[in-house]
Amino acid sequence: MIKELRGISMFFKRKKKIKGLTELEELIRSMCKKINISAPLPTFGVIEGSGRPAIFVDDEYHYIISERGKELSHTKTKDLDRLLYLVFIDISFTEACKYELLNRDENIDSRRIVFKKQEDILGMLKKDWRSILVEKHKEIILRSPFDDFATKRVDLYKSLKDNGMSDEDAWKNACKEYPKPGG
Repeated sequence: MIKELRGISMFFKRKKKIKGLTELEELIRSMCKKINISAPLPTFGVIEGSGRPAIFVDDEYHYIISERGKELSHTKTKDLDRLLYLVFIDISFTEACKYELLNRDENIDSRRIVFKKQEDILGMLKKDWRSILVEKHKEIILRSPFDDFATKRVDLYKSLKDNGMSDEDAWKNACKEYPKPGG
């Protein structure tokens, strides 16, 4: 009986305390400073309904995204690392998209720049997060391969259409000149 009680007390000693909203906000802000990012943060304890993530805390962390009164996602976790990963996946994506817009290369699929920049940002915070994201990006690329000719293909299609070619013929010719990935 005493051994069992010791085991239970050890479990409770190891259990990490859930941080409050103020503590979380301070932690997230300090992590943003570490990587020199000023992206919009999630709200803390308030849902805007604008698509901006919100964090709530009770006996676990809640990461909620809602828009126009509809909850799009609601992740619950007691793991602070998991919550921070969710927060910084969104923040790093926003920053990576801004970076891509400023460094756009019409000759490549924009995701090449976005994915790389997002991976770099997460890697500055935690190597494990970067590794997880790299694997997710690989899965996305398998489902939807990079298409470096997309812009050129569409531009040619529009030009051919503007010069009187039918939709179908313009698209066939554009795809012949600038093939789509996988065929």
